[in-house]
Amino acid sequence: MNAIDELQQWYISNCDGDWEHSWGISINTLDNPGWSLKINLCDTNLENCSFDRMEIDNGEDNWLHCQVEKNIFEGFGDSTKLIQLIQIFLDWAKSQNSDWLLPPTSEDFWVKEDRDFYDLLKKSPVTLEPCQKAGCGKRHLYYSVMCAEHHFEMVKNYRYPEIEEKAIDRERDNYWD
Repeated sequence: MNAIDELQQWYISNCDGDWEHSWGISINTLDNPGWSLKINLCDTNLENCSFDRMEIDNGEDNWLHCQVEKNIFEGFGDSTKLIQLIQIFLDWAKSQNSDWLLPPTSEDFWVKEDRDFYDLLKKSPVTLEPCQKAGCGKRHLYYSVMCAEHHFEMVKNYRYPEIEEKAIDRERDNYWD
């Protein structure tokens, strides 16, 4: 399979009737001349994966730059680099996940949503007042009457499975002392 075929396979593997309406791949030309490749990684198995920025600059006829910013793989290169930009993306995608053509499962989405919501709660400011959940001595969130753990539980109607609140509470307690 060549690079274009593999990129098509990656795209097809993420098309689920929803993803392709919001995200996708764009290939454009640049006026210097060159190529631009942008691949949105949201809701794929590459979302939030780290990428080491790549820059090659050997003059106006031999250059490329690749990075991931805000869950978008961005590749830019001179007029001979389109296939190389695609191959850089593919090599990185394969290095991140042995099942690189499998889209994330719906369970992955729920876990991510829970993690994002809980992380947001953990970063929220707290008051000096205790959480209103019986038996909890943690400080409640500024715009709630509960701590992050119990606010999550109240909203979602289940406990967050990987609560790492103890270290954060100690940091907050030390901050206010």
